[in-house]
Amino acid sequence: MIRLLAVALLVAMWGEPGETTRLPASPARAGTGAGQAPAAVFAGPRTRGERVHVRSQHGMLVAVNIAFPVGAVHETPEEAGVTQLAAHALVESLAPRLDSLGARVRVGCGRSATSFTMLAGPARWRDAFRYLVDALAAPTIPDDALESARTTRAATARLDNGNPTWQIRVVTRQALFGVTDPRARPVCGLPETIELVHADTVRARARSAFRLDRAAVAVLGPVERGARDFLEARIGPGETAHTTRDVSVRDDTRAAERNTITAWTGLAFPVRDPVDETALRLLGQHVRHAIGPAPDRTGVLGVATEVERHAGGGALYVYFLSEPESAPAWAERVRERVERVARAGLPEGTFPALLRRFRGMRLLELETPEARARQAADRLLQGRAPAPLSLVDVDPSVLQQAAARLGAPARGFVGPAPLLEAVLP
Repeated sequence: MIRLLAVALLVAMWGEPGETTRLPASPARAGTGAGQAPAAVFAGPRTRGERVHVRSQHGMLVAVNIAFPVGAVHETPEEAGVTQLAAHALVESLAPRLDSLGARVRVGCGRSATSFTMLAGPARWRDAFRYLVDALAAPTIPDDALESARTTRAATARLDNGNPTWQIRVVTRQALFGVTDPRARPVCGLPETIELVHADTVRARARSAFRLDRAAVAVLGPVERGARDFLEARIGPGETAHTTRDVSVRDDTRAAERNTITAWTGLAFPVRDPVDETALRLLGQHVRHAIGPAPDRTGVLGVATEVERHAGGGALYVYFLSEPESAPAWAERVRERVERVARAGLPEGTFPALLRRFRGMRLLELETPEARARQAADRLLQGRAPAPLSLVDVDPSVLQQAAARLGAPARGFVGPAPLLEAVLP
């Protein structure tokens, strides 16, 4: 059972792909300790620039990703999940026609963005895209499609609520941002709000959220010449936009009781300054190898990391599964490991092997055209150019600089009552 829990942790918590952005060569440390975690800017201002990315490549399918700068953080507590519900209900209503065109559309959750990923054959992708975009421009959601999507989304959210890997994410984010901050909410909504939100609210959100003049579009696959002109003509002129919100990043410890024989622990290291995202992911991989299960190290049953980026900074999250009595000590080891890299970098000779493993993981993460399209659209939405599909190349000094820019970690714990007594004041 414990081994199964460890596998579930790794599968459920694996971070999403990211790309490289270079940072100035400065070793200055941003966060210095408790109560001094850097303030974060929630999102950046409007940006005029490229909103369409096309990459022609061999394949059997064309992948299209349409991303909108509206997500969970733009919702009030009473409407948590309404954007996702509106997106799923809209796709539900379009499914018969899309099926006839040989196309499939999936909705992506995001804290500050929502995306539609479409796969279609080379001969019909334009027809399917035209149909999808026309529906987004003037969304009409029938009652049956809305109720079907509501039932499915509420059931999914309810299953998430019962998952400890979901719970530790929420608790850790509450420790970092505060309980009432929208960034600490579940990214895809809560079952009770999804079930109760009024149909008129859902339809109004579909009209306000999925505005084509704010969208970013990425297309990868065997597309013909003229695809960019076609896409730009369909979405029209506009600009990407993000809501700016100044909030304080906390340095706190929170815990939730769960009657289990194991404990879930999360550490959130905030970073304010521009940082090399790939270096943070490499740092996370180093931590996974340093404390993860091994023949001579049996205290941790599973470990996973993820990197979050937003305007003004982001965070490195480390989650692990262990016995309750050893959880605080392992959390301290994670903190010490990150500080050691910030002070002295990695031991000599270990970086090449770490980079080789990381490159292999990145190739697997971006193996499918839909994954590459999703990443390209996300970067456009952030005002960044899509990264070339090449092997990651990071200097060891950049990894040390990234570690040095991390602030003191917020900590989250989920486990039995004795653990809460040990970690809470």
